[in-house]
Amino acid sequence: MLLLLLIMMMMMMIIIIIIIIIIIKFGLVFSCIELLRPPYWSSYSKPRLWLHTVVSSKYFDLGIAAVIGVNVFTMAIEHYNMPKVISIFIR
Repeated sequence: MLLLLLIMMMMMMIIIIIIIIIIIKFGLVFSCIELLRPPYWSSYSKPRLWLHTVVSSKYFDLGIAAVIGVNVFTMAIEHYNMPKVISIFIR
């Protein structure tokens, strides 16, 4: 009984090792195929490539985050019976 259990555990370990090897091998094959493909933006026209470059830059992200932050701030300071100064400042 104990021998049978030991044999089953050895077989399961071998199967797990084979599965890991297959996953690693196919993972390497897929990554090599990805390296051979040209980038997705290689067929873009010049204006579209320029726009893609601008929109995907970190400075554009920071600018959008700043606009969202200012918007949240102006929405947060609006309240009922607010003074005229704040109302003029917001507009």
